[in-house]
Amino acid sequence: MLKKLPALCLMAVLLAGCGDNGLSSGGGSATAGPEVAVDTTPLSVVSVAPVDQTGDVSVDTNVLVTFNEAVLPFDVKQIVVCADPCVNPVDASVKLNASAKVLTIAFTAPLEYSQVYTATVLSATAVNFQNLAKPYSWSFKTAAAPSGGGSSTSSSSSSGGGGSSSSSGGSSTSSSSSSGGSSTSSSSSSSGSSSSSSSSSGPLVPLGAVQTVGDFAGTAGMTNTGILTTVNGDLGTTATAASSLTGFHDSTGNSYTEVIGANQGTVTGTIYSCAQSTTGSDSAAPNAVKCGGPALPNADQMYNDALVAYLQLPGLPLSAPTIGSQLEGTTLGVGYGCVASPCVYQSASGFFLITGGDLTLTGSATDVFVFQMASYLTVGDANGGNCQNVTLAGNVLAKNVFWEVGSAATINAAGGCTFVGTVIASAGVSTSTVGNKVGNSQGIVDIEGRLMSLNASVTIVDTVINVPAP
Repeated sequence: MLKKLPALCLMAVLLAGCGDNGLSSGGGSATAGPEVAVDTTPLSVVSVAPVDQTGDVSVDTNVLVTFNEAVLPFDVKQIVVCADPCVNPVDASVKLNASAKVLTIAFTAPLEYSQVYTATVLSATAVNFQNLAKPYSWSFKTAAAPSGGGSSTSSSSSSGGGGSSSSSGGSSTSSSSSSGGSSTSSSSSSSGSSSSSSSSSGPLVPLGAVQTVGDFAGTAGMTNTGILTTVNGDLGTTATAASSLTGFHDSTGNSYTEVIGANQGTVTGTIYSCAQSTTGSDSAAPNAVKCGGPALPNADQMYNDALVAYLQLPGLPLSAPTIGSQLEGTTLGVGYGCVASPCVYQSASGFFLITGGDLTLTGSATDVFVFQMASYLTVGDANGGNCQNVTLAGNVLAKNVFWEVGSAATINAAGGCTFVGTVIASAGVSTSTVGNKVGNSQGIVDIEGRLMSLNASVTIVDTVINVPAP
């Protein structure tokens, strides 16, 4: 246990420790007392229940996560449990025990029978301020329905629509509607046969409410510096502090902490925020509808859909061998290390770099590119003053390029150049650096895609984001 220290000692404790009062009584000079140990133990998950790959789990189970260190209070958005394939996370609540080392996830309704679920701790911070190095995932399968035909019913509605589902004796029907739209699907199975009205022609990575978003930051907000930033699309964040969104204004007349001539970013669409604006119609209080609905889109739904996409990307099967981390001067696509679309690439070292030359993606208009990395993405070299491009050849479309980043993405910190694709990062995205102007006369970073971060801020400087057409 650390000794309680006087306030004057706090700045010195990491280096030398302090005595009882931290200062000598004579001469006005500081006297170092006994050294104080600083706990730098990395945070890790030591056990989970159900354990990984367990079968025959009760549909009424809770999920337990045990950490090696006590953790700070948990938000339900830091962990997700999702049926495979992941479409919508299971509704749940979270609670820490008295030691703050054991987290209990309690579901609001029973799980489905004979279903594989994947649980993921996206982020966590220990009381010693050590972070979980990367998301932690494991899977389990629930038990089969009791003999004689178990049944379950559920219903849901959104924005005036309603939905219901029921199952009995191996058949199920479902219908849903949302915001005036409607969809129906049905399936039945008997003697090993099945049919479904769904089609496999939909997008490989459905983005839902973030389809129109150029810039999204989950719980930490976002900051723009510079007067050249333009987001040609919508912007969203679930952060609630007034200071969590700075340097933007949108087409509805709302602005967020802009400084004339210093940080003025234009959003051609709408800002969906859980924080109140500085000026405009949302300046009196946060707009509850833009934050949480029920109308779609809203910031909460954007977060959920970004999270679903983030969890789907690592599950896509590799279509090419695991490759090296440096992508500079490389051409990738079908026939270039990839047998068939989607071309799913994974870094052997856990990160990708594009720092010494451009990356070219080549193929057809239907080819999909997915880059999976457990850790970080770095594009360009700020120290050397160089930016790098991601370019498209043939008929490849920006909407079909995805970057799943386990920690943070840094894109052309030196300013300038063009990057292509939708970035979904766990721990932050940044572009350019104040004062850097390489790559073009104004140092504008061009993003043909989207920048999204789930658990840390998005920080951009003089950046133009063009949201790809659907």
